[in-house]
Amino acid sequence: MDKKTINKIAKYFFLLSFFFYLYTIFLFIIGSYEVDIFDGSLRILSKIYIVRGLTPYRDFSVVYPPGIFLVFGKIFPYLSIIQNNIIQSLFYILLTTSILLMLGFRNRKTVGLYCQLAIVILFISAVIRIFESSEAFSLLLLLLNVLLLLNYIKRQSIKPLFFAFAVTFASVWFRWDWMLFLHGLYFLIFISFRLTTKKNAFVLVTLFRYIRLSLLAYLLSLSLLLFYLQKLNVLKSAIDFIFVIPVFLTTSYRDLPLPIPKHPLRPEILIYLCIVIYVYLLIRSSKKIAISSLGNQHLSKLLSSVILLSYPLVFVLYAIGRSDWLHAVPLWFAVSIIWVLLNKSLNLFSQTKLFIILLTFLPLAAWYVKVSYILVPRYNFARYQIDLQTSDCRRLTNNVPGKSIFVGRLSYDKFLWNNASLYLVRSDLKPASSFITEEPGIHNSCKYGKIIAGELQVSQKPMLAVLAKKPQEPENKKTREMKSCGQIERYLQSNDFTKIGSCQSLGEDYEVRLYN
Repeated sequence: MDKKTINKIAKYFFLLSFFFYLYTIFLFIIGSYEVDIFDGSLRILSKIYIVRGLTPYRDFSVVYPPGIFLVFGKIFPYLSIIQNNIIQSLFYILLTTSILLMLGFRNRKTVGLYCQLAIVILFISAVIRIFESSEAFSLLLLLLNVLLLLNYIKRQSIKPLFFAFAVTFASVWFRWDWMLFLHGLYFLIFISFRLTTKKNAFVLVTLFRYIRLSLLAYLLSLSLLLFYLQKLNVLKSAIDFIFVIPVFLTTSYRDLPLPIPKHPLRPEILIYLCIVIYVYLLIRSSKKIAISSLGNQHLSKLLSSVILLSYPLVFVLYAIGRSDWLHAVPLWFAVSIIWVLLNKSLNLFSQTKLFIILLTFLPLAAWYVKVSYILVPRYNFARYQIDLQTSDCRRLTNNVPGKSIFVGRLSYDKFLWNNASLYLVRSDLKPASSFITEEPGIHNSCKYGKIIAGELQVSQKPMLAVLAKKPQEPENKKTREMKSCGQIERYLQSNDFTKIGSCQSLGEDYEVRLYN
């Protein structure tokens, strides 16, 4: 295959991926994507509560920093899913444009650049489709931070440093942990350079300057976040939800370490593959730079290979805590980016070989589209789905004179999560407990179970309770063996209530009670 043909195919590959991105944004704007019963519903619920004037981490709590709810609840008051998606999409487009400019979109188009841009656009599309809210912003800000570092190495100008400061500062308000992981990688790279390069003064000074400024932005943003929570008088509970509980959850019920993959096309195999390639590239690059003059060009190549290859490793601490494939999906596309950028950084492959490698990702893209994409536009399907999930219970509770609401279970043995969408049955009511997200190891523990039972005791009455009747299927060995301390169950049984009736949501039966 001649170079002209390869270049033409690469161009079409880029155009196709760009159309795919635009279609992803379009489907998101018109509300075609499903809203799941946990994270998706909680994001909508939190924005509604913010608009109603409720205080996060006191009246309701989630395990994320408040950025996504403040932006799309206070700064842009939440009115509907469509209105929220339009505003959110503008932020996605702004971030995408910034990332493409950092990758050299304005440069002369070559096969490598076309393919590089195409893979990155596909990755961004996947992130937006899967995560949509707080995690999507965090992932894109993470990628932008890495690219700003590379841009700073090449240009040695103040602009990349300024934008890196802003990106790091903003990211803390959406996900505090991933940017911290990335800075941990920067530090490991810094140590690696110190140990493996013979003439490393320029390398260390340049990298340290960026790490220092970016880390300063992180600490300042974290301080401002804690000050904001202190002003709300929720600092103690917010620290518990944002920092303590996520760590507690990982150790309390998730399988560690990540299971060794039994099939080569499992997402988690990429973690181990990336570690091997990371070590190989570090050795190869450090040897190359040791016998070369230490200029910007060589430093850029070294950092491009090491940092961009390290990018998937940022997901390791997150992915190893979950058994399900969904939480490892970004690894597919993160590694896709790496293959493209390796060629740009170190020229490991000829254009033809690079093109063949890129073609191997097409079946992966087809698999991804098959299992997770909705290709037919469905206007406001998200709202329709929420109404479908809540309609039966809404009919039952619509005229019940409640002042607060609790969505829970009759038993907290061997459970995974609650159907958070049922809080939307009566979003006009204040949550009876700030623990609106049920998690294994939290609601059935003695410590948190006692806190929740105490909140239910002092909640505004009458309290509407929507309680799942049957246990869920456990996720793994830990959840199969998990026993409840019985604190919440004891409250539900020992206090007087009136049984309103039973309703269904997504095939699951619920008992509706009114506690006076």
